[in-house]
Amino acid sequence: MKIRTFFTICAASLIAVSTFSCGKGDWAVKIDDDVITIDEFYKYYYAQNKIMLNKSKDEIDKLLADPALKDVIKEHPTLNKTNFMDFLVSRKLLMNKAYDDKSLDEKDLETVEELFTLQGVGTYYLIEKLKDSITVEDSEIDQFYRANRNQLKSAPMNDQLTEYMKQQVFMHKFEQKSSEMVMDLIAEAKVVRDGFQKYIAAQSTPNKDSKKEKIDLDETAVEIDDEKITIGQFLDYYYTQNKILSNMTKEEIDKMAADPAAAEHPTLSKQKFMDFLISRKLLYKKAMDDKKIDENELETVTELFRLQGIPTYYLMQKLKNDITITDQEIEKFYVENKKHFKGVPINEQVTMTIKQQLFMKKFEQKSSEFVMNLIAEAKVNREGFKNHLQALEDAAKKDAKKKDDTAGKDKAAK
Repeated sequence: MKIRTFFTICAASLIAVSTFSCGKGDWAVKIDDDVITIDEFYKYYYAQNKIMLNKSKDEIDKLLADPALKDVIKEHPTLNKTNFMDFLVSRKLLMNKAYDDKSLDEKDLETVEELFTLQGVGTYYLIEKLKDSITVEDSEIDQFYRANRNQLKSAPMNDQLTEYMKQQVFMHKFEQKSSEMVMDLIAEAKVVRDGFQKYIAAQSTPNKDSKKEKIDLDETAVEIDDEKITIGQFLDYYYTQNKILSNMTKEEIDKMAADPAAAEHPTLSKQKFMDFLISRKLLYKKAMDDKKIDENELETVTELFRLQGIPTYYLMQKLKNDITITDQEIEKFYVENKKHFKGVPINEQVTMTIKQQLFMKKFEQKSSEFVMNLIAEAKVNREGFKNHLQALEDAAKKDAKKKDDTAGKDKAAK
């Protein structure tokens, strides 16, 4: 299996960092036999925040320099450089573990990598094509503030809150425009779903013997222009995606999907998941063909998405057998959250839903413990990064002092 390891990116893709930062080859963190350089860190740092905040490098640097946002940035998972480096180190270790673990299903691992590649490329392409067409007016921010005042706990309007609300309004518009763009792409493309619709019909309509027809996995499910997805390929995508999001077996996924409520679920509904798959395939092709797209940045974003998907899959496989949910826990959860079930009694579907929620809560806890132990066992040296951050802090203090001295001289001259 040919898999690109994390941080295997061509040197030409390096993003320039602050003028007073360390040289391109200087290391930030050493992890066992691997190294994260200062430039590699910033490449991922700015790409991640561009995706999350729709901010350019200069805009991100401006946020970092704003004293009013100091406390927010300190707690932010990606804007805070130490927090983001912690994320990179943990994911780097998990990626290496996943690729070295012979007990993992190699086919599943390849499918996970492909799924997150499709998601990364699609997300980046949509942002690049739509960002300049979306504006947020002051009146829209005011309207958002009034509509969400209870949730905002009557917080006073300030730069920090304004920036947050601007992002919320932007993302709402971005989601709308993304949906429109995807619908237009599908309308323009040659998409034939005959095989898939035949498969769905056969699965939902038993034959005379009350048994579902045997599935021909090699039969074409969908044709997207000149690309074909077979029934078997679709099912690989479908079950792998749902395995990443939950600790369910194929049989359990099928049971959950049989619930009429799952018809609107983005991954359990096979119709909706196929829509997603078609849209991502089209976006991927568009991105690859678009000469205006920055190939190096696109590759960085793709690696970031893989960096989230593969470690999550690895953690799920390693921890799932260590997590148990008792009947007492399920009943307690149901009683405490009865109003959310709107009078629906405990049945097989409700039980599975509750079991999944309880599992994910325990999974998050065990994942944190697993990662902490992994870091403790590894040989991690962060001195280069600490020295770099200290250099940034010293330079900022020096610059502030220079400005104060200049202001003082100007005042004295007057």
